Amino acid sequence: MHGERPLKVSLLTGGSDRPYAFGLLNTLVTREIEVDFIGSDEFKPSEVLIDPKVKFLNLRGDTNPAASRPRKIARIGRYYLRLLQYTVKSDSILFHILWANRFVLLDRILMNLYYKLMGKKIVFTAHNVNEKQRDNCDSIYNRLTLRILYALVDHIFVHTNMMKMQLIEEFGVRENKVSVIPFGINNTLPKTDLTGREARDRLGLGKEDKVLLFFGRVANYKGLEYAIEALNYLVKTDDRFRLVVAGRIEREGARIIGTISNR
Repeated sequence: MHGERPLKVSLLTGGSDRPYAFGLLNTLVTREIEVDFIGSDEFKPSEVLIDPKVKFLNLRGDTNPAASRPRKIARIGRYYLRLLQYTVKSDSILFHILWANRFVLLDRILMNLYYKLMGKKIVFTAHNVNEKQRDNCDSIYNRLTLRILYALVDHIFVHTNMMKMQLIEEFGVRENKVSVIPFGINNTLPKTDLTGREARDRLGLGKEDKVLLFFGRVANYKGLEYAIEALNYLVKTDDRFRLVVAGRIEREGARIIGTISNR
């Protein structure tokens, strides 16, 4: 509790990542915390408004990646304008940033300076401590803006102890400023009457097939190639093994999909 009323948190989802956003939202409301859920068209109000303490604000709107470039520019401009106006009016004590956009200077530095100027405490979930390093395209500018980001926010959540050590050793973050929260189970699966047998039929899988599932974004860093390598090893002893790849194919993941097609 904060004084005479519950603590109020603004959850800045970035307009995506339903499993993580909903998992966190469910936990917050059980702690008697009021939540302003800042989302997009990707979230249905009926899914978000699970408790009277939750308010849904669709500041992001449409996030269709197939939109034209002028439309993308217009809608992201509207989003930032709405976010600026919201920050002035909001009585939230704490802003929790789940995902930022890819406008490095704006998202990492300018917006956080603005939040601090408006008297907000900032919590940031670092799903990747240094995404550019992971993708082999790191730069001095990238590392500098990350260092400023990690200095500006009041607390950082990461998913592993290795990520915590990376923040401490590479970006000079104080140990007590970082909390490790392992990535939880995806509890936002759609409810359906589809049986396991019907699902196998739709996917062309036999009753006796042993199915391995790779679920999520298909990108270079996800390690799909190791699943393929493991499958090639397994079928030597039992040819009933099948690998199902289910997820959005990122541009850089097309090469891996090509590898699957050729095997």
